[in-house]
Amino acid sequence: PLNIYSDLGSYQRRQPAGDVDLTIVLDGKVTMCEAKASARGLDKPRETAELFAKLRPDIALLAVMEAPSAALKAKFDEFSAVLAGTGIEPKLWTLDEAADFEDAPWF
Repeated sequence: PLNIYSDLGSYQRRQPAGDVDLTIVLDGKVTMCEAKASARGLDKPRETAELFAKLRPDIALLAVMEAPSAALKAKFDEFSAVLAGTGIEPKLWTLDEAADFEDAPWF
């Protein structure tokens, strides 16, 4: 991840405002991603969205390696509400067991 500092003082104290796990520039659009192993790990969706709002990517992506759930939807809704009106498109990627796993050997 890339640590994000809000000012020189926070940098000197080594207290980042947050971090961005992945930044992609594709076809002139910037996507910033927060990746988590589970919805439980996404414990601060509001703060994550506020950080993305300051950084101004075109797309703010939450990537969570578990199947969709009511808890995950609630966290994504909170994340999306913070980004409403900013021009930043919130997206959620989740695990799709049918498409994301293969039974065949890898050679």
